[in-house]
Amino acid sequence: MPRTPSPTKRRRREGTEDDNNNDEARNDATPRPTLLPTRHSSSSRDNTSSDANNQPFSAQEHVSVSRTSSQSMRSSRSSQSSRSQLSPIKRDLAMRFARDLPIQYRSISNAPDHIQPLVEQVVDLESKQGILPGCLRTTLQAYRSPSEPIRDYMFDDLQGDQGPEVDMRTLDRELERLLEIRDNTQECNSRARVFHEVEWNETVHSPMLRLVTKRITTLACRNLTQTSVSSRWANPEFQDSRINYGIFIAPDSHSDLYRSMVTYIQERRDATGAELGQINPLVDIDIDRPLAIAVETKRLATGVEKANTQLASFGRCILRFQHDITAFRADTPSASSTSKSNNSSHAFVLPLLTVIGSAWEVDFMVHEKNLAVIYGPISLGSTQTLTNCYRLYRSLGVLFQWAHQHCVEWWTAILQST
Repeated sequence: MPRTPSPTKRRRREGTEDDNNNDEARNDATPRPTLLPTRHSSSSRDNTSSDANNQPFSAQEHVSVSRTSSQSMRSSRSSQSSRSQLSPIKRDLAMRFARDLPIQYRSISNAPDHIQPLVEQVVDLESKQGILPGCLRTTLQAYRSPSEPIRDYMFDDLQGDQGPEVDMRTLDRELERLLEIRDNTQECNSRARVFHEVEWNETVHSPMLRLVTKRITTLACRNLTQTSVSSRWANPEFQDSRINYGIFIAPDSHSDLYRSMVTYIQERRDATGAELGQINPLVDIDIDRPLAIAVETKRLATGVEKANTQLASFGRCILRFQHDITAFRADTPSASSTSKSNNSSHAFVLPLLTVIGSAWEVDFMVHEKNLAVIYGPISLGSTQTLTNCYRLYRSLGVLFQWAHQHCVEWWTAILQST
């Protein structure tokens, strides 16, 4: 006679195919903090333990109580998970028709004028004209092959923005790192084995981001998978998605901008308390550094469509925080005239950098009236070949320099006092 399966096996068999697919997608994603048991679940266990101490009961009753408690915990976790794991379509619709900062998508050709010069620079790099350092011509030509075409026009014999004195050790080190990124990309793209998102991040995405920020000493790349937006600036429609990385402005501690930031933090904490005295809306990470670029990474697999909605959701929180900063400075007597003049300046622009496997692209989020408008996307390049890596490296350098200058100018205008 067939045996009746145990309760554990019955629960496993009751799982649907969609549940299995969702589990696979969650396992592939970058590790996030696990949900903790709710207060209700904890109290249920405490009550059960208290009853056990007061009166004895049979083993069968103990199994029943334990099963009820575990089911309550699973139900509570499932409720929290369902709110935070809406489908990308539902999340996108919720943001499009939100009462506060609804999302609008527009073509990059309609972007504000102060973004267009950056767009032109990035588009010019698509031809790969002058992306390779001319002083490494002999070294780079050794890598020429049918799958790695290296043409003469790709070399910058004038050395471009590197100046007359080229640091050969720096160029050799950059070449070595780009070769590693290319090789790791090809390995992660291999059909012979499966490489998850976290491996892409460790061997391809993070090394490229940090290679660029290393040349710009006043920028810092931080992993944000373990932090979240403060509830004060979070979206009311659903729990906010975390993103993988953030590029922050890291001004010198002796600079005027940094001193202005410290003064603002002190003023805000004196007026409102510690929670609001910070330069970005994130919890417990670099409260004295403003965010310049938001980055979300995925591997090319089920779930990549979440990247854009995660960035849009996160970006709305940043715009909400920036608006709060502006409003606070406008209410400060010493900054009233400054805030009036700043109203006519450019609105804050947040680049949203999306990375899917080897492909990199960027959108730009702008606060216009009561809307969060996203312009884009623009392709920045890929990490499939060495020349593509150099093109991407140059494109990211242009983007990061632009974001740095824009962010510094915006914060300087906001924080300066009369």
